[in-house]
Amino acid sequence: MKPLVSIIIPVFNDKETISLTLKNLLHQSYKNFEIIVVDDGSTDCTIKKVTEYTKKYSNIKLLTCEAEGFSKAQNIALEQAKGKYIIFFKSGNLLSYNYLEYMISLSQKYKANISSCDFMDINEHTFFRQDFKLPQTRKEIITQKTPQEYLRKLTTFKSHTFKSTYSLWNKLIEKNILIDFSFPENKFHFDKFSIIEIVKKSNYVIFSNQILIMNTLLDEYYHNTFFSYHELENIEFLEKLLITSKQNNNMNDLKNISLHLLQNLYTIRKKLINYYLELDDLESQKKSIDLKFNSIYKFLNAKFSKIASSSQYKTLFKKYKKLLHVEKFREKKYYIFCNPTRPFERACSDEYWFIHDSENEQT
Repeated sequence: MKPLVSIIIPVFNDKETISLTLKNLLHQSYKNFEIIVVDDGSTDCTIKKVTEYTKKYSNIKLLTCEAEGFSKAQNIALEQAKGKYIIFFKSGNLLSYNYLEYMISLSQKYKANISSCDFMDINEHTFFRQDFKLPQTRKEIITQKTPQEYLRKLTTFKSHTFKSTYSLWNKLIEKNILIDFSFPENKFHFDKFSIIEIVKKSNYVIFSNQILIMNTLLDEYYHNTFFSYHELENIEFLEKLLITSKQNNNMNDLKNISLHLLQNLYTIRKKLINYYLELDDLESQKKSIDLKFNSIYKFLNAKFSKIASSSQYKTLFKKYKKLLHVEKFREKKYYIFCNPTRPFERACSDEYWFIHDSENEQT
C-alpha cells in the first residue's frame, strides 16, 4: 500500500489564497494524502471556506486554535497527523501535479529522511498576468548530503540557496524523525530556528533541482518597505550561524554569513528611516542596529582585514554611512521630519514655513 502523506497548512485570515491552494493539492497525481488545515484565530471567512472543502472531501480536516501563532498551530496538527511523511505547507503556494509522487520516489530510492526540491518566487500580481511564463524544464540533478553537508548551505550568501535550505515548505519529511519534536512557540520565523534540529535527526537530505513549487510572495511591497519586529529574529538566527563559523574558524563561511548579516542589518536600518513608523522604541532600535553593524564590521577589520577590504564589504559600508548621513541631513534641515513619530504635527507648526534659509538653498 502506498504510504500516507500528511500535509499541514496553518492559516490566519487567508480567505484569498486557501481555496486556490486546496484545489491545487487535490489535483495531485498521488492520491493517498490527508490535508490538515489549522486555523490560528482567523477573523475573516477562512474557516467557512475550509469547512466547505471538509464537507466534500474526507481527507481534508480542519483544526482550530486561539491565535497562538503558526508554530503552535503546527504543533497541534503534527500531533494529529497520521502520515508516514509530513509536509509543512503554506497557504498561497502551489505544487506541481506530480510533486508528491516524485518526492516520495526520491525518498524511497535514496532511503533519505528528508527530500527537498527547488522552487520559484512569484508575487501575486505577476501570477495573474496573461503573459506569465512557467520556468523551462531543467535536466534533473539529484544531490545527496549528510546533515552536516546540507546545513553548510546556510553559510552561503546566495539568498535563493539560503531560503531553500531553511524553508520547511519545500521538504518532504519522514514523521519518525519528528517524534518528540516541537516548533519553538515564541518565534515567528520558527522554520529558521527548527531546520537545524530537524536536519540533524536525519540520515541524509536529498535535493532535486526540479522547480516543483510556486512560492507566492503576498504583500511583497509591504514586506520590502516597512519594518516588522519579526525581522529581528533573522538577525538573531544569522548571529548564531556567525558564532558557529567563528568557532569552526572557517574563513569562507565567516565571510558569507557576515556579509549576509550586514546586508540584513542595512535593510532593517533603511526601513527604520520610514517616518510613518510610530514605534515607542524607534531610537533604541536604530542604535541597536547601528551598534551591531559597526561591531561586526570592526571585528572583520581587526581579525580578517582581507575580508573587510573586499569590494562587497566596502560597498555595503559606504551605503550604510550614506544612509545615516541622509537621515541626519533630513532631521537637521527639514522640520517636517524632525520628529519621526509625529511628522504631521511638526509640519503644521509655524516653524515649517521658515525652513528655507540661505544655507538650505545652497544645499
